[in-house]
Amino acid sequence: MAWKLTQNIFNMTRKKIRHVEIPSEITRKSILNKRRESLFKKANELSTLCDVNVALIVQDLKQNDEVLWPSHEDVEEKVRRFINMPDFERYSKSKTQANYLSDLVENKYQNVAKFSKKNDQRESGNYIFKLSNQSITAEKFDMRQTNGLINLFSIVTNMLGERKQEFDKLKQ
Repeated sequence: MAWKLTQNIFNMTRKKIRHVEIPSEITRKSILNKRRESLFKKANELSTLCDVNVALIVQDLKQNDEVLWPSHEDVEEKVRRFINMPDFERYSKSKTQANYLSDLVENKYQNVAKFSKKNDQRESGNYIFKLSNQSITAEKFDMRQTNGLINLFSIVTNMLGERKQEFDKLKQ
C-alpha cells in the first residue's frame, strides 16, 4: 500500500494543456474567471514591484463583455496618455511577437554555440588524455578531431602566455 502512495506522489506532475477552445460553456466561463483573476493579480504584482503603469482589457467576444483593470477611468487615462505620446517614444521599447521570437531564437543559437565550443574543448582534452595513455594514435583522428586539438592547443598556448606575462610582472 505504501508503495502505491509514493508512486502516486511522483506521478503528480502537471499535464500539458492543449490550446484549443473549450467546448463546454460552463467550463469555459469558469476557467476564464479563474485565469482573469490570476492575470489581474500578476498585473498588480508587476505594477507594485516594478513601479510601472499596467492596464488590462479582457474582452470576451462571445458574450460581448469586457473587463478593464484596474478601473475603467484608469485604463482610459493610460490609453489616452499612450496615444498622445510621440511615435518615437511610443514604439521605442515596444516589442512585437516576431521581435521577441527572433531574439529568443538568437539567444538559443548563442547558447548552442557556447555549449558546442565547451564540448569540443572537452573532447579535445579527452583525445589528449587518450594520446598520452597511448590508447589511440594521432593517425586515427579525422579532420574535426585534428582541428579541435589545434584549437585546444592555441587556447592553452594563449593561457600560458598570459600566465607568463603575469609572472614576469610579479618578478619586477
